[in-house]
Amino acid sequence: MIFDRQGEPVRTGRAAVNGTSLHYRTAGSGPAVVLLHGVPKTGYHWRHLVPKLTPRYTVVVPDLRGLGDSAHPADGYDSATMSDDVAALMARLGQRPTA
Repeated sequence: MIFDRQGEPVRTGRAAVNGTSLHYRTAGSGPAVVLLHGVPKTGYHWRHLVPKLTPRYTVVVPDLRGLGDSAHPADGYDSATMSDDVAALMARLGQRPTA
């Protein structure tokens, strides 16, 4: 489990995006910060950083396709498809792109 600055569990969800289903965690409020893990990690990798960011930011921590609690589709593991997954997730969560 991942906790925010106040020790509360972060919110978890699942979103159907870009032909797959992504598991994600969110916490905090303010401008959005997306934390992307490497391979073979999961969003849980960021458990110590999330509490430090939640006082000033909305933190979004997805499990990338094929890892963690996200779906394991047969294909789409290239960086372009996975970046489209994250962009679609952010749109689904109502977060606007930033520079």
